[in-house]
Amino acid sequence: MPDLNYRIGFVGAGRICKIFLEAWRKANLSNLFITLFDADPNKTAELAKAYRNCRAASGVDELVNSCSILFLAIHPPAFQHVMPEIKRCSGKPELIISLSPKITIKQIQEGTGVHHTIRSIPNAPSVIGKGYNVYAAEPTVSFQKIKEINDLFSPLGEFVRVDEELLESYAAITGMGPTYLWFLFNHLHALAIKFGLSEQDAADAVHAMLIGASETLFKSGLNKEQVLDLIPAYPLKPKENEITQVYSEVIESLYSKLKP
Repeated sequence: MPDLNYRIGFVGAGRICKIFLEAWRKANLSNLFITLFDADPNKTAELAKAYRNCRAASGVDELVNSCSILFLAIHPPAFQHVMPEIKRCSGKPELIISLSPKITIKQIQEGTGVHHTIRSIPNAPSVIGKGYNVYAAEPTVSFQKIKEINDLFSPLGEFVRVDEELLESYAAITGMGPTYLWFLFNHLHALAIKFGLSEQDAADAVHAMLIGASETLFKSGLNKEQVLDLIPAYPLKPKENEITQVYSEVIESLYSKLKP
């Protein structure tokens, strides 16, 4: 990261905020000066104590006046309360980065009075630097500012620019994606232990299998039919339609709720 000092603010001190703080700590960044505000002061106090160069603000006005980059790490319903507070502040951040689906760049600009705005959909593996985080930027955000924001996101993993109208698609697939799979991974791990593997050997085997399976499907150059032909038997084949139907019903319903 360049030798710059970043004055960063977070509205919201929940899971998403903690993912960013943890990724930055793992990357050993020392040039971030972070101010937090949350409706629950216990959350900000806990994070301010746990992370260096991090302090709690008593209100939105204090927060906004202390930062040049403001992250909105809140759920969509909270925007109707937070945006007017930002708009009333005497000072304004140079840039707002929203980490929420549903609320558009135009709505954020009008609601906060801040023109330079970016939206990003965070991904939980960012906590270990393995995230797939997509973003859309308001057109006049400069190349230099995008480069600075890329520096902030690079410790979290990939940072990929997409069209704003696709953000909710990514929210449904990459943002929520781990929740569709983690319970299955855990169950395979438990079965491996039941079948005699040690806990660590089970974890290593399942992890390697999942990485390899994904690489084979998406990176091998083989088409879907050729990949499926690599294994002669598919024990879950009789249940595939049932399983994919459940996935489709749940994920398509979620996607429809995320759309602006």
